Amino acid sequence: MNTKTLLTVGALVGWALLSMWWWRTSVLCPCSNTPATMVPAAPGPTVNLPYYFTGQNGKLISVSANYPGYLDSLRNAFADSSRLLVKGFWYSNEDTSGLGDLGLIRAAQLRDSLSNYFDRSRIDITTVFVNLNNSDSIFRGAIVEKLIKPKLSSDSTTSVLSDGKLIVYFPSNSTKNTFDQQTEKNIQSIVELMKSASKQLLITGHTDSEGDGEKNKLLGLNRANRLREILVKRGVDPQRVKTVSAGEDQPIASNETALGRASNRRAEVTIQ
Repeated sequence: MNTKTLLTVGALVGWALLSMWWWRTSVLCPCSNTPATMVPAAPGPTVNLPYYFTGQNGKLISVSANYPGYLDSLRNAFADSSRLLVKGFWYSNEDTSGLGDLGLIRAAQLRDSLSNYFDRSRIDITTVFVNLNNSDSIFRGAIVEKLIKPKLSSDSTTSVLSDGKLIVYFPSNSTKNTFDQQTEKNIQSIVELMKSASKQLLITGHTDSEGDGEKNKLLGLNRANRLREILVKRGVDPQRVKTVSAGEDQPIASNETALGRASNRRAEVTIQ
C-alpha cells in the first residue's frame, strides 16, 4: 500500500472518529452548563443530578436546565403509584449549630419542589449522615428513591424509613432481634449519626390490640428497650437514648386485619 493510500485511509478513519464524537456529545448527550449536584451515596460513587443546593449552609434548592427531563424520568419510574423516598445528605464537617438536621432540610426542599408534580402524600423524607468532609457546595444534595415497604407477617422483623423516622416491626408478642439486612443497615446509619452529631434519640414501643392492655404496655417498652440495647452495644451513648411505650394506644392501621396488626407491632426511632 503506497503513501497516498495510507494517508487517505487515515483521513477517513479520523473523520469517522470525529463524527462519532460529535454525535455522542451533541446529539445523544446535550449537556447543560449549569452545575449539577454530586452526591456521595453515603459514601460511594457520585451521582449526577439536575439540581443543587445554594445559600447559607446549602439549604436552598436550585435546578438546572435538565430538571424537566429528570422529572419526566421520575414520572415514568413512579407510574405505578409507588411512594417516593427523598434522602437528604449532610456531612461530618458541616456546622449545624442552630440549624437542626441539614439532611432533613435539604430533603424537604426537594420534596417541596417535587410536590408540584407528585401528590405530596406520596413523598417521604429522611436524612443520611455522610462521614466525609463537604468541601464544596456541589456536594450538598438529596436523592430520590422508591420507598420499599416491608413485607409484614406474624414472624417478620424488618424496618422502613419514613419521614426521617426509623420504624422497626416485630413479630407477634415478641421482641425478636433477628433483623433483616435492610434493618441492620438502617440501625447502623443511626449509630453513625449518633457518633458524629449531638443528637438525642426517642424510641417509642407499640403493639397491636391483641391481649391485655397492661401487658401490651410492657411489651411495647421491652421492644423499645431492645432497640436501645442494640444501639448502645454498637457505641451510642446510653444517656442520649430515651425509651417509652405507647402500648396499643397509637395504632397506625386497623387491628381488625392481620396486616394491620403487623403494622402496629413496631418501635419508632425518632432523632431529636
